[in-house]
Amino acid sequence: MSGFASEPTISAVEAGSYSYAWSPTSDQISPGGMVAFQNNTPGVPHGITWTGEPGGQKPTCTGVPEEKGETGSWKGSCKFAAAGEYTFICSIHHYMTGKIIVGTVTSSSSSSSSSSSSSSSSTSSYSSTSTSSTNPYEYTSTSSTSSASAPYTVPSTSTTVSYSSSSTTPTGASSTKNSSSSSASSSEEGGSPPAGHLVLASSQTGSAVRGSLTVSKAGKGGRLQVELLASRASLAKAKKHQHGSMVRVGRSVHSGLRAGKVSFSVALSSTAKSAMRRHHQLALTVKITVTPTHGKALAMSRAVTVHG
Repeated sequence: MSGFASEPTISAVEAGSYSYAWSPTSDQISPGGMVAFQNNTPGVPHGITWTGEPGGQKPTCTGVPEEKGETGSWKGSCKFAAAGEYTFICSIHHYMTGKIIVGTVTSSSSSSSSSSSSSSSSTSSYSSTSTSSTNPYEYTSTSSTSSASAPYTVPSTSTTVSYSSSSTTPTGASSTKNSSSSSASSSEEGGSPPAGHLVLASSQTGSAVRGSLTVSKAGKGGRLQVELLASRASLAKAKKHQHGSMVRVGRSVHSGLRAGKVSFSVALSSTAKSAMRRHHQLALTVKITVTPTHGKALAMSRAVTVHG
């Protein structure tokens, strides 16, 4: 992280054979500051899709392709008005993740206990008011745990859907060993998650996406749907401007689920296979939804790159 630069620059660069990354992957500025973005691989389309912003307030960008990919040596900048953490991915290559922290980071925590129960509590907030520190901008971050029940959630490291886990690894190898797994670790009042322990490799080869999911007793008899989504720009034959809306390029449905491990394999559509052959790889968003016979559905979204 480069610190409080007047206008730091983040570039899309090559990170290996048919692999790309943001450089640097993160930076830090003051509220109201600017960050420049540029494409240093002019023959490859890149763009910015924001996946997290404080209070839902996106930065104001000029000259930066948002929600789409553009080729050429484009360069633009974004202004970040609110203090907090902004996360983003490439609109075409979803494994290209980045982060902008607006303000500084401090942390504090408090705990209390009694003879019958114990808990620790705290709050999280972003602040841009003056303090006694050398920099007037602060981000106060604390953690909290409680014995009370909570909705089922899975730790998240990138773009997610509700109750989801999403971890990405820049792809340099085509092995399926770079897999990530997660499980819903807490239960909702009156029930438990219908599934947990998702295993899905972030880099795969071939014309199908494979993985497995452990279905809980709560999900028994329910329905599993796995969807493969790709951006329109990544599927286009011609190198022209494309809006970054997602297109479904594969789908698999399993009904009457049994409790235990369920494996799935979702084949790519002919359009997706053709795009993968042209570019030697294809970035996908894999959306997994488990709908139990009773109770709340659980959805997860993961970034996966398939190599041809």
